[in-house]
Amino acid sequence: TVFVPDLGADKVYLFKVDPSAKKLVPEAQSIEVAVGTGPRHCVVNSAGTRLYVIGELTSTIDTIDLATRQSIARISTLPPEVDLSNNAMFRDKIKQSECAAIRLTPDGALLLGSNRGDDSLVVCSMAGDMPQPISHIRLGCRTPRDFFVDPQGKFVLGLSQDDNKAVMFALEGGTLVQTGLEAPMPCPVTMVQVFA
Repeated sequence: TVFVPDLGADKVYLFKVDPSAKKLVPEAQSIEVAVGTGPRHCVVNSAGTRLYVIGELTSTIDTIDLATRQSIARISTLPPEVDLSNNAMFRDKIKQSECAAIRLTPDGALLLGSNRGDDSLVVCSMAGDMPQPISHIRLGCRTPRDFFVDPQGKFVLGLSQDDNKAVMFALEGGTLVQTGLEAPMPCPVTMVQVFA
């Protein structure tokens, strides 16, 4: 199944892959989230039973039971004290933090989500396939539009759209640890691994 979030419709559309016809076939029933959520990205757990949907406009993560296609829990991605002071666009124009990306670590133990404006990553433990925020990591750069989780689960790269760089964090002991390593990159908005 392919999941396609629609920010404007507050829905996630589902498609089956038809390999013989080489096309995607839409399923009749979509997944609805609360009006105004603005679903931006989503990720499925390894068992294929839960879908985690990050809401750009509400800075939330919905846990969707794929058997019922209903949200069974919602958490905030934001820390108790949101800080927009270092990001003029979000402070002066948007006037709130907004989410962008969501990823699971390869072992499925952590769920991460990016907060643009607050410029942080939320780190959630995944006991029982239900995300629970355990920390908020400031990236030290503006507008993390996306981030990359190493397939071996050793590091995370935060991609700073407005500071033109990637910053590296080590994944250690269930959290992210700053390494001090960064690389210049013009306006990074996503990153994927290419297999040779």
